[in-house]
Amino acid sequence: MAPRRDFWLLWFGQGASSLGSAISDIAYPLLVLGAGGSPFEAGLLGLASTGSRLLLRLVAGLVVDMLPRRALLLWCDAGRALVVGSLAITLLSGIDSFALVLAVLFIEGGLSVVFFAAERAVLRTLVPRDQLTGAIAKNQIYFQFATLAGPPLGGITFAIAHTLPFIVDAISYVASALLIIAIKADLGQAGERGKVSVNDVFSGWRWIWLDRPGRASLLHLGGINALLAGLPLVVILNARAAGSSGPVIGTLFAAGGIGGIAGALLLPWLRGRWSDWAIVTVASWIWPIMLVTTSVDYAAWRTAVMLFLLSTTIAPMQSIVFGYQTAHAPQELQGRVHAAVNLVSNGLTPLAPVAVGYLAERWGVASPGTALVVMATFIALYASVSRPMRELCLTPIEPR
Repeated sequence: MAPRRDFWLLWFGQGASSLGSAISDIAYPLLVLGAGGSPFEAGLLGLASTGSRLLLRLVAGLVVDMLPRRALLLWCDAGRALVVGSLAITLLSGIDSFALVLAVLFIEGGLSVVFFAAERAVLRTLVPRDQLTGAIAKNQIYFQFATLAGPPLGGITFAIAHTLPFIVDAISYVASALLIIAIKADLGQAGERGKVSVNDVFSGWRWIWLDRPGRASLLHLGGINALLAGLPLVVILNARAAGSSGPVIGTLFAAGGIGGIAGALLLPWLRGRWSDWAIVTVASWIWPIMLVTTSVDYAAWRTAVMLFLLSTTIAPMQSIVFGYQTAHAPQELQGRVHAAVNLVSNGLTPLAPVAVGYLAERWGVASPGTALVVMATFIALYASVSRPMRELCLTPIEPR
């Protein structure tokens, strides 16, 4: 009973911090664009956040396997609360610096990558091995709920006061830390099982490289995550070009949150009837079909439908791929494997918002949508014809 209780404490803590992040995520580009910044500068925000995550992933995995994981989780939450809260205080004092915003996003992103590597590593101590995919799907529920509620709340709080979204985000990290303190289970430390040297930093890479279906599915997910990273800025630019306000833009993303929750809830039913490869392939083809709406004239209802349907695919694809890695990787390599997994699956995400901003400035706001359609089509074809991707069907299917 205690591990179940501890899992839900971790779950609710992550839900709180994810909601706070979703509220502030939409406020960052609105803050820059509202101050007269260009689409390219708005794209640099994504580069600052995801770039630090990309740079620190392998180091994060080594740190997670060497140090007490509970302490890492707490220090990361405390650091994120401090840096985001500092931004709010600075804005309240009347200082509005684009460089400061970039620095805050870079530091917060670096702390987040360590946190999530530790969070994924402790999951094996809180959840039975055969329930890991289901647990990761449950984690997708809080993430998608944040996607549902965060953007509208972000738009509303930003309209009330430009500093309010960042204050809420800082408080959410404090709430997460308090719930982690309440966890009673031993969250583990690699040092208790043997010393880890710096030379072992690439152990996670080696493990992934030798696993054909895991390696192929990560490359596929990397493409999907790049699309996912570029899509919000495409929607924001199209909506602003049509004259939509911050609260309206936030409401559009709420449709994506609803779809994400639906996809997470649907996953157990799907895995009881289809192979993992079939689920991933069908989900992949939804992307190019729906992204066509980003390259035509903007309509709020079409955008909402697109975000809803695309979001239904995220939890199934990510849960299958991450669940596969968590279930099969050795416990002593969990931190390094998940750091490598996140690095491969998010390798292109720092460039996606920048590319969207550049294309929009050079050839108009419709051009990034066309580029997303082309990329999504290639990703879906890869999922359909790749032999290693087909081997995902060998992953054990959980009983209904």
